[in-house]
Amino acid sequence: MTAKEMFEKLGYDFTTEAIEGYAIGLEHFLFVKENCNIVEVIGFNLKMKIFWKEERVHDGNISESSITIEEFEAITKQIKEFRWLDD
Repeated sequence: MTAKEMFEKLGYDFTTEAIEGYAIGLEHFLFVKENCNIVEVIGFNLKMKIFWKEERVHDGNISESSITIEEFEAITKQIKEFRWLDD
């Protein structure tokens, strides 16, 4: 199973559409899940080789968020697919 499939199984969608605060394209790779008033984003910055998870409430507030074991497994798989561990 690919990382994308793992994220999709968790309810995330890969997006190439612009999300406020992110430059989609060469630098950012995002998975997004919407739950009622909350948008969860797991993002990867390809240039800096970092990842994060945050929650965005529709009123504009942004907060850090915990990562579940299942999300961690998908993140780890994505990092392996990016070959970040080979450097």
